[in-house]
Amino acid sequence: MSMKNCVLLLLTLVVSAEAQVLATVGNSKITVEDFNRRMEDIRRQAINPPAPEQLLEDMVRFEIGVQEAEKLKLHEDPLIKDRFKQVLYNGLLDKQIGRRMGEIKITEKELREYYKKNPELRLSHILVDVKDGTDSSGSRRRE
Repeated sequence: MSMKNCVLLLLTLVVSAEAQVLATVGNSKITVEDFNRRMEDIRRQAINPPAPEQLLEDMVRFEIGVQEAEKLKLHEDPLIKDRFKQVLYNGLLDKQIGRRMGEIKITEKELREYYKKNPELRLSHILVDVKDGTDSSGSRRRE
């Protein structure tokens, strides 16, 4: 049975109320809930989300990759540990600052007052004179 047929069979199982697991990769299971959550995230971000079959295949491949990385003990690599700490820190900032930013309400009047008290140099255009016979870098064009 081909991978595509397996995916179609698994998606058919989603229709039944009893089917909660779409795929099993090693000891990990990809559930209907996991799939739906991921699909919703993608739909919010993408103009053309993938077909459900493609998404499930991507999720299976991702899980296979994660399990292979764990077998190779990449989680013990100092560089990987550092990256993980950075991701955790960024997640903390997103959660804490994002929540606070959502609570801040600034009116147009407050914005105008701020900019009157804090004038800054603002450029909307930078014009560069280019002589005839040169390209945008200033070099002579060959004809």
